[in-house]
Amino acid sequence: MPLRSTKKTGEGWELVSSFPSTEGSILPVGFKPDNESIYIIDNAQFDVETLFELNPKTGERKEIYKHPTVDISSLEMDKNGNLVGIYLEPDYPLYVPIDTASAFGQSLDHIHNTFKGYRVNVSSVSKDGALMTLSVESDVSLKIFFLYQTQTKQFVHLADIFPAVKAQDMAPMTHYTLTVRDGTSVPVYLTLPKQGQKPYPLVVLPHGGPHGVRDYWQFDAYVQMLASRGYGVLQVNFRGSGGYGRDFLYSGYQRWGLEMQDDVTDATLWAIAEGITERDSVCIFGGSYGGYASLMGAVKEPDLYACAIVYVGVYDLEMMLEEGDIPFTQAGRNYLDQALGDDRVDLYQRSPINHLEKLTAPLLIVHGALDQHVPLMQAEALRERMDALNKPYEWLVKPNEGHGFYNKDNKIELFSTMLTFLENNLPSQPAAE
Repeated sequence: MPLRSTKKTGEGWELVSSFPSTEGSILPVGFKPDNESIYIIDNAQFDVETLFELNPKTGERKEIYKHPTVDISSLEMDKNGNLVGIYLEPDYPLYVPIDTASAFGQSLDHIHNTFKGYRVNVSSVSKDGALMTLSVESDVSLKIFFLYQTQTKQFVHLADIFPAVKAQDMAPMTHYTLTVRDGTSVPVYLTLPKQGQKPYPLVVLPHGGPHGVRDYWQFDAYVQMLASRGYGVLQVNFRGSGGYGRDFLYSGYQRWGLEMQDDVTDATLWAIAEGITERDSVCIFGGSYGGYASLMGAVKEPDLYACAIVYVGVYDLEMMLEEGDIPFTQAGRNYLDQALGDDRVDLYQRSPINHLEKLTAPLLIVHGALDQHVPLMQAEALRERMDALNKPYEWLVKPNEGHGFYNKDNKIELFSTMLTFLENNLPSQPAAE
């Protein structure tokens, strides 16, 4: 559609553009200090989100930045609204300086060069610009907070969010880009334990969401817990994940259990082919959509996964259209229509609960009884079907948890239960010291 339209939408307002949701959007993100132009992020003209400067009076647009493969994560602006830098995450955190002449821009340059290889977040700046507070984090460290003195370029350590977590004890995360069966490029993150050697027992960890969400190079408690016990962890940004452009995002819509699942399968096969792990040494575990993908993987590829852990997951897509808090709002119904569709025959086929006769892997089912997003009835229906087929499983449900476990004692029990389940079903590795 044209950028400008003569259609009036109200006093002082004019429609700039409109698009079907699958064809992108234009998002205003800030005014320039002169109030003559605004910054917009556009992923309608290009596949990936692109930063423009737009003059609303003339419609003239000036492209400022576009990455070839990923969307813009956020912008860094000074107190006057001047654009200073852009944050992206193509593989590892990336800061692209735009203004290196101003004092603020120079300070940011120094901060990012000092903490190269970290994700940096400047949270506040004093009125005179003399002091900044910031946090840094990485794949092996949680947030560490600093006070930065801009005149002396000195950093004063303020606090560690979890001082007991030592970076040197954690396992690093590495990015790879795979080419899957139909030629699509799929990003993955691989974390290998610091002890033991290849081939490792492997846990494939598909993320939740699934749409608009992605895995990042960052500290993950589940990943580090597993790696500390000798397990490799593979995280897959399958199609439908966010951050990799409009086409990659929408290529996953109504493809649950199909190409989205094949991406996870192909990443698992890659890890086997590379000697990272071997057949009979792979478990699949995920929460929410990741729980769906874990059970779907176990029934679709019964010879690939030695066990499966499903956590607050969706197992019956037809039930998802009717139960839980998603279908009770218009936005939720619109999402379900886009993400799943309404063809009941198709939804039946793409629901792993209807293919459990193919399941050979041991199964651990985990859920919160208070879950409103994915209600407990999903897990109960799975249990009922497993009982009807006389298939064994393990069951962990907590009455005081919702869509995920947050109580400390419950989380410890979850980790302990998972580790015991993995020890019983995957080859052992040397114990961590």
